[in-house]
Amino acid sequence: PPPPPDSHPLPPSPSMAKLLAAVAGAWSKVWGLGLSVPVFGTFLQKLQDVLGSPDDQNIMSFVVVMMKYRNVDFASFMKSHREALKKGQETGDFVSGVCNYYRLMADLITVTSGPFWHFVPMTVGKSRKECHDQFHHTMAKFLCATSQDKILEYGCGYGEIGRQVAKISGAHVTGLTMADEEIAGGNERIKLAGLDGRCQMVQGNYHK
Repeated sequence: PPPPPDSHPLPPSPSMAKLLAAVAGAWSKVWGLGLSVPVFGTFLQKLQDVLGSPDDQNIMSFVVVMMKYRNVDFASFMKSHREALKKGQETGDFVSGVCNYYRLMADLITVTSGPFWHFVPMTVGKSRKECHDQFHHTMAKFLCATSQDKILEYGCGYGEIGRQVAKISGAHVTGLTMADEEIAGGNERIKLAGLDGRCQMVQGNYHK
């Protein structure tokens, strides 16, 4: 029999996500104001240099994870993942398992890894974000991408790379992925980046 609905933990609700976003926005404004205050601002800047930004890999991103996912039952999630993986190995159809995995992990990986959760070569003397920026520009250059091009990024997750290529080159990019949460998250990021006219997310099985 199918498992009960509550056996598969869901990511934080939209209302919780909005609340966290509002808190983060308010905190950023307060922090920014504090940085402008003489002496105190210098102290905050040094503290920020030590702790790092919450959208990168550091102690602050760990705090965000603890706040955002404190009520998620990861043991049950991993059990459901192993069951889906076994079913995929038996049937050759991994779609439901992939969707089950990324409905939670797509956001979690992004939170723990910063705004981009793909991996890039690290360059000595550059920050992680600077290395990502370098990678995105290299990708756009490698593709010879221009505003006249239409690019497909399949298995794209939130469509991070394609969106950056579109931003750099002006190309039109379509991201293809399977999980509902990645479609929703990708569309949110497209809107926030002001790329509604140049980027789109499409849901489908790219193995077919």
